[in-house]
Amino acid sequence: MHSSSCIVRFLKIERLQAENTQEWSKRDKLESDKLALERENKKLRLQIEVLLKVAQKVLKINKQTNKQYVKVVCNFFFYPNSIT
Repeated sequence: MHSSSCIVRFLKIERLQAENTQEWSKRDKLESDKLALERENKKLRLQIEVLLKVAQKVLKINKQTNKQYVKVVCNFFFYPNSIT
């Protein structure tokens, strides 16, 4: 009887160790995935910053271009002889 209870305990310990190993593998995989997503997130945030800066420059250029265009159009209508 004593021998069989030892074997049962031993088998239970082995099963628990196998489960523990599987859980740690899952945890390691999740941690690795998390780090990869954090790196990707950082990369995307940097890209957003760059795109925002480019967009601001384009808007500024368009604003200046629009002002020049309005001047040309106004000059054309109000001073038609001055446009060559």
